Amino acid sequence: MNEEQGSGEATPSQRGASRVGEFVAGAYKIEKIIAEGRLGVVARAQRVASNTRVALKLLKPEIRDDPDAFGRFVDDADAVRKLTSPHIAKVLAVSPKDGPEPFLAMEWLDGVDLDALLQLKEKVAPAIAADFVRQACEGMAVAHAAGVLHRDLKLTNLFLARDANGKATIKVLDFGLARVKPLPVDGAAQFAEGTGSPAFLAPEQLSGELLDERTDIWSLGAVLYELVTGRSAFRAETAAQTLVNITIHQPPPMSTFAEDVPEGLQAIVDRCLSKDRADRHDSVKELAADLLAFAKADADVAPLLPDRPVSIMPPAPVVSAPIRIENSLRITSSDRDGSQFGRRVTAPPDSGGKTKRTVFIMIAVGALIGTVLAIIFASR
Repeated sequence: MNEEQGSGEATPSQRGASRVGEFVAGAYKIEKIIAEGRLGVVARAQRVASNTRVALKLLKPEIRDDPDAFGRFVDDADAVRKLTSPHIAKVLAVSPKDGPEPFLAMEWLDGVDLDALLQLKEKVAPAIAADFVRQACEGMAVAHAAGVLHRDLKLTNLFLARDANGKATIKVLDFGLARVKPLPVDGAAQFAEGTGSPAFLAPEQLSGELLDERTDIWSLGAVLYELVTGRSAFRAETAAQTLVNITIHQPPPMSTFAEDVPEGLQAIVDRCLSKDRADRHDSVKELAADLLAFAKADADVAPLLPDRPVSIMPPAPVVSAPIRIENSLRITSSDRDGSQFGRRVTAPPDSGGKTKRTVFIMIAVGALIGTVLAIIFASR
């Protein structure tokens, strides 16, 4: 028996499990806790009125008692609820701000997230990977049109789901780091708080600049690279070195680790992962159009799914933690091209000096960490 077990105090997982059988808002009966993050849990629940299964997101007690966290959770969840796309996990209900407990009820999905898929299959054929990301672009086009950035697109937040007819489709999950209102974003602090994924953070997230649609495009490029190659574009032994790679280095060509990668698809990934946002696609709509030439739409992806469908939702935090911030999103009402993008998320010109300082600091931190580790191992 370890100290935690001997203390007599229930662990977070035990406290979550103890809620099985409880009713939330008198409408949802918790059946099982299926995932847990620092700030909340995801439960499988039954909607009593319709006898249908839902995924229920709940804040932990220490978070839900914070009025600011409660309000932010409800505001963000309500913004996502208004997004309608077959490629965005549908939010069915959001708790009112004056309710006893914040919750978010989402459609229940059968399938696997793309991270779990890679654990099963190691790599995905370039044409199928391109179509997965193209579908994600369609979902994000709806979000961007509403002025919502995801800011945490990654393999675990893209879900290969089966619909009622057994057809597989990509769903974007967990807008827990999304923001509609102006909010500063510091990617390094975000990762330090445990709410970000270093391999998918764009350079501008690390340097504390204003974010726009092209930040999500970077993440989609990193997702596509990893689907095709089975490895991270900025793979490193430490998180610090990963951040340095993102800021300075270009990843090896995908053909280094995968066969039959079209040059045109490589060019798309290179453009997505450009350090300078001005060189990336202007919108996910434009990225989707470019991917269409390489995507195998309506491919039979059944062999990619487990023989027995599993039902899971991502174990990411339910809502982003309070983080240090210096900059914010800016939403304008300009219509770029008369398309579905009624509102565009924009950003001011990049600050070269600030980025250089960030690079220097990151290199210094990486070198310091490496030196400390070397001393520790040498002393053993």
